[in-house]
Amino acid sequence: MRIAFLCKRRYMGKDVIADRYARLYEIPFQLARLGHDVRGFCLSYQGHDEGQWEHDAAPGRLTWERRPPAL
Repeated sequence: MRIAFLCKRRYMGKDVIADRYARLYEIPFQLARLGHDVRGFCLSYQGHDEGQWEHDAAPGRLTWERRPPAL
């Protein structure tokens, strides 16, 4: 199954993607480990790097994208 996960980039002062922090990281990670194709979209009002990151979550895929919020 293909799943889109939308969240904010910083949570409790930590970076969700870089620090692999809290439930905002764990929920999509565990879904990918069950074999799903998960794409996480992180919105950030701060000046974080835009881009795409792929984390190892075999047998599924976990890909994160950082996007500026759409106004």
